[in-house]
Amino acid sequence: MSEAELLEHYWNAQEMGIDSFLAYITILSGYLVVAFIVGERLSKPQTLIVTTGFIIFTCFTTWGAATFFNAAYATVIKLGLTHPEIIPSFGINPAFVGLVCMVGGQIAGCKFMWDIRHPKTQ
Repeated sequence: MSEAELLEHYWNAQEMGIDSFLAYITILSGYLVVAFIVGERLSKPQTLIVTTGFIIFTCFTTWGAATFFNAAYATVIKLGLTHPEIIPSFGINPAFVGLVCMVGGQIAGCKFMWDIRHPKTQ
């Protein structure tokens, strides 16, 4: 591949990764709003359906974002063979950082729903 093709691949992968991340943020925000507004009034089957949908769709968007950001990182490494100044200085794949944060958001969202449905009495 030429440098122009590698750069095009990099930017396409970045764009798709950002799109996946934005879909994740939308799903997480919707779940938190549902949990806050009607979470305590949902029956157990309704909560199970909503939470299952949340987990499934956020897993797909997390997988998509990690895949695309990893592809962009791999492309940067290939471009770094001829231009070493563009290799990230931290040596950490950004896809890993995003993956950890997105899984943390899934866990936090489920914990938020749990806290809404099981309030602690003081």
